[in-house]
Amino acid sequence: MKLRTVLLTAAGWLVALAFLAPYAEMLLTALKPTPELMESPPSYLPSHWQWSNFTQIWSLTDPRVGDALLFSLYVAGASTLLALAVGLPAAYYTARHRFRGRGAFLILVLVTQMFAPTALLVGIYREMVSLDLTDTAEGLILVNAAFNLPFCVWILNAYFASIPKELEEAAWLDGTGRFGALIRVILPLAMPGVVTALVYTFIGAWNSTWWRSRSPRPATG
Repeated sequence: MKLRTVLLTAAGWLVALAFLAPYAEMLLTALKPTPELMESPPSYLPSHWQWSNFTQIWSLTDPRVGDALLFSLYVAGASTLLALAVGLPAAYYTARHRFRGRGAFLILVLVTQMFAPTALLVGIYREMVSLDLTDTAEGLILVNAAFNLPFCVWILNAYFASIPKELEEAAWLDGTGRFGALIRVILPLAMPGVVTALVYTFIGAWNSTWWRSRSPRPATG
């Protein structure tokens, strides 16, 4: 093995360990007994691995924390699926077709990421009021999906554009339609971009979802 490869591998591991160290510290701290949390200087490894800390948290906190966690998971998951469902066709079409206004459309999508959410708060609230979606999970899902949609379109557009169109045309010659070629050929090749968009959208929706101590009222229409 070349020295350059060894050095790059070692540097990569060091960078990975630097990013993972805080998470390892949080996990080790969560497994310590309560008296060890106040020790000075603190020990890195617990003297007694208290795995029951992860089960006691459910009895020591608000019993409705489980409902709040499921609510956040529902909103984040639904927002991710909605953003991908809208972003995939938009990114695929803009990557494969050179229509008039394509550049302006992509720039407009990018510009929407530059707006601070607080600057749009009044408009979003008025829209939710007109749709009767205030204080509902559906309103949160729509807003989170809308804010993360531009990123999905941009990153998926780049992945779709990097895939040779000849592969798609070969699938058409074999009798596969445009939709079949997208599902069987394009999406598997663009899966790294799809996973990146999925993870980014889910984390963004999860971080912006406030845990509730009560369930939201159902949407009425």
